[in-house]
Amino acid sequence: MAKKITISDMIFMNVVALLGIRWFATAGQYGAASVILWVLAAFLYFVPMSYIFAELSTVFPNRKGGFVDWVKEIFGEEVAFYSSWFYFVANLFYYPTILTFAAVCIAYPISPELAQNKLFISIFVIVFVWIGTFINIRGVNVLAVFAKYGGIIGNIIPIIALVILALLAVFVYNHPIPTNFSFDQWIPDLNTGNLLFLCTLTFAMAGGEITSPFAANMRNPKRDFATATLISALLISVCYVIGTIALTLVLNPADIGAANGIIAVIEKASRNIGMVWLASIIAVLIAVAGVSGTALWMAGSIRMFVKGNDEKYVPAFMRKNNKNDIAYNALILQAFIVTFVFILTASMSSVESIYIILILMTTIQLFIVYVIIIAAYYKLKFKMQKGDKFRGAFESPGKKTGAFIICFIAMVSTVATILIPLFSIPADTNVLVYELEMIGGPVIFFLLAYWIIRNAKKKHAKKAVKTN
Repeated sequence: MAKKITISDMIFMNVVALLGIRWFATAGQYGAASVILWVLAAFLYFVPMSYIFAELSTVFPNRKGGFVDWVKEIFGEEVAFYSSWFYFVANLFYYPTILTFAAVCIAYPISPELAQNKLFISIFVIVFVWIGTFINIRGVNVLAVFAKYGGIIGNIIPIIALVILALLAVFVYNHPIPTNFSFDQWIPDLNTGNLLFLCTLTFAMAGGEITSPFAANMRNPKRDFATATLISALLISVCYVIGTIALTLVLNPADIGAANGIIAVIEKASRNIGMVWLASIIAVLIAVAGVSGTALWMAGSIRMFVKGNDEKYVPAFMRKNNKNDIAYNALILQAFIVTFVFILTASMSSVESIYIILILMTTIQLFIVYVIIIAAYYKLKFKMQKGDKFRGAFESPGKKTGAFIICFIAMVSTVATILIPLFSIPADTNVLVYELEMIGGPVIFFLLAYWIIRNAKKKHAKKAVKTN
């Protein structure tokens, strides 16, 4: 019998999937006010969504399709397919962002100039997409071990090291703090540009659903998954705040880049205390987290898409499992598509541009899925009869009033994260191209999903007629 996933395994799986050290650099560009923005992102999105995931997981604890199965039970198979489809497509753009950051980290100890070498970044991303694929083919238990130790080595240790380096540089070696921490700098100015920045931090905290299909592999899914989800939410939120503060103690926000900011901070902090060699070690450890996180996201996305959908929507060759209960053909197909997507984006002018456009292409499609999940939770709590089938071992605090508040806050922040980028065009960006990417992409993928559903229905109807 396969070894069961423990609560600690699930916490580390969440940490490696959701806690991205790369986001410290994104937040650090905002200076002292980034702390308030992290807190807002946590309470307006991460905490309410964690409650939603925790409760839905206990209502449907043994489903290998994760959130797709939740949506199917509540809204039916067509809406479930749309949710899994948008999730699958969003992640095709997301995997390369994680690996691009990992490539920038691994470039530092080899040769810092490689961080801006598109050929090196492209080779790294493509190679590790395939390595992650073959790790997944080995099975969930291998993935859990890989994610657990990847989380410790690549996230926890580098965060602790970053904090210690920053404190030593400032309070022992007396290096000046380059960031203005006066009281007025802590209050964010929520203009249009900064609201877009808040949406980015909200996106950084997204992904709590990725481990939902693995709840069925826990000993007591109703109790253990909810516990692991809520502990993970607290741990990840605290790490984001502490890590960002540590970064701004070392580097001026104006000098922090989204793709290479962390490496710049670690390199400077290490030099400040006379231990430059330490930066190379930490950079490699952070790259380990990127590879581990990618492997986990690839497994979760495919498992939800394949296991959560009816067989008429997902071709038989994609549903074929190996002895480890892994849809290996679907994983291999996914790796080919991600490779193709990254080759297309690699034609952009710089590594930083590649990194940013991939994030933008992910955000809106991913948050469309969250709108569906929140709506499903609302229907479950307020529109469905509460028999044993729809009652879980865990319920969000405050009964129906609490559930309504959670739904309202989560829905407002999720819809805002979709809409604000549409009206907040970055500087030096072609408006037409930007809007085509932001609006055209989701529309095209919706039409593709509609076409798949329509054809599946036709084939299913013809098959039913022949059978009769």
